[in-house]
Amino acid sequence: MGRPRQHSHDDFVDAAIRIIDAEGLACLTARRLGRELGVSYTAIYTYFNSLEDLMGALVGRVSAEVVSGITVRGETVRDELVAVAVSARRALARHPQLAAVFVTASNEASQGNDATRYVVGLLEQAGLSGGDLVTAYRIIESYVLGSTVFDLGAAPQHVSIRRRRYAAIGHPDFTAVATSDASIEAHNEESFERGITLILAGLGI
Repeated sequence: MGRPRQHSHDDFVDAAIRIIDAEGLACLTARRLGRELGVSYTAIYTYFNSLEDLMGALVGRVSAEVVSGITVRGETVRDELVAVAVSARRALARHPQLAAVFVTASNEASQGNDATRYVVGLLEQAGLSGGDLVTAYRIIESYVLGSTVFDLGAAPQHVSIRRRRYAAIGHPDFTAVATSDASIEAHNEESFERGITLILAGLGI
């Protein structure tokens, strides 16, 4: 009989993401995680002090995806900030159940701050400092995370729900957008990108 496989820190993060994506955040427990990996539920504490510590690692994983997913580099600061916002939205769209974790986690793990540091660096390039820098970051964070959590909160039915909501308004402009789920999805993304662009313009970036 071979020796049992030794799991790693990343194995637990991967398993936690699989559980949350498939079953929802409420289903992530130490016992459920142990069953997923075929180990005792106490094995999680070899790598994490608590489930909250694991949540910080999940935020770190999503944050790393945000940075790696940026498609515009070396253009204007505004273009790059828009690209960061779009990348953040796409990362959360891949893991919609993790959106709430991203908002509520204490984010003490250094890797969980990758996206934050990236945005702060861009804002400094734009000439912001002091209170203006912190306020600008807060505004951008609130828009990106807030609108994305709202849009994805009912995933995977979020698009059809918005379509029905628009149709129920009874206004011709909303009805014109609500012709299909695809048209709603396209409108969601176009509106998101236009919104972040307007916010940056308002911040003088």
